[in-house]
Amino acid sequence: MQKEQIMKLSALNAGIVGVNVIVFSKGLLGCSIFSYNTAVVAFSITVVVMSIAAFFYGNYRLLFIHSIKDGFTMDQLKEPEDYVQALESYRNRLTFLKEINQAISQIERILRKKEVLDGVLYQNLKESAEDFNGLSQVVLDTNNLMYENIKKILCRLAIFDEAEYNKLKAAGKAKGGEQNNSYYAQYQLYQQHILYVKDLLEKNETILLEFDNLLIEVSKLGEQGGRGIAGLDSIKGTVIAMKKLRQGEDDISDLEQKYEK
Repeated sequence: MQKEQIMKLSALNAGIVGVNVIVFSKGLLGCSIFSYNTAVVAFSITVVVMSIAAFFYGNYRLLFIHSIKDGFTMDQLKEPEDYVQALESYRNRLTFLKEINQAISQIERILRKKEVLDGVLYQNLKESAEDFNGLSQVVLDTNNLMYENIKKILCRLAIFDEAEYNKLKAAGKAKGGEQNNSYYAQYQLYQQHILYVKDLLEKNETILLEFDNLLIEVSKLGEQGGRGIAGLDSIKGTVIAMKKLRQGEDDISDLEQKYEK
């Protein structure tokens, strides 16, 4: 990580913390989301929401265009092994140890599934190059979506300050759950961070499930002797599901129209 990048990250995060201290400290503005004043509550909630947005977006932008960690940049993550190695480098983040292991497992699983799926697609659709190429592209695009999610996870691992998070947890236990607004705002930032990573992993599990569904449906084509468009009706739902996963990033309407005929 370059010195300039570290300075920018430090300035951004110090600024966010500083704003929260000024707004929520009783000796300064003394605002509170639990105030009886509606305007104060609205202002306090706005500050918390904007702080969360600034934290995640600002850190993500700074780290996405630079290195995730010394020796790695986003552009260098090309092969599955690169993603695994990058995840391995964050095993010291014990807060995310379970999630890191799950992400590595997801990479290993999708590699196996895609290899089998590519073979089954070729075996059952080799007589129709157009159908084979269309479905292969859907599989590839959905596969790439999972790796994009892994990239986002790596960015979050890079900006997560586990030492600070552990201090906040320890402080919370020491005070028996009674915390000031500044503590609450900071703790919520880290909780949102953790939930975001878990959500990305859940999305990857959905992708893996759709791979299984497509594999089963394409395998049935061979069992039933189906070939070409006539045998593809049964996989229409899975193709549409994959399109939804990719949020319309690629246009496969032509492929869908064939199944609707």
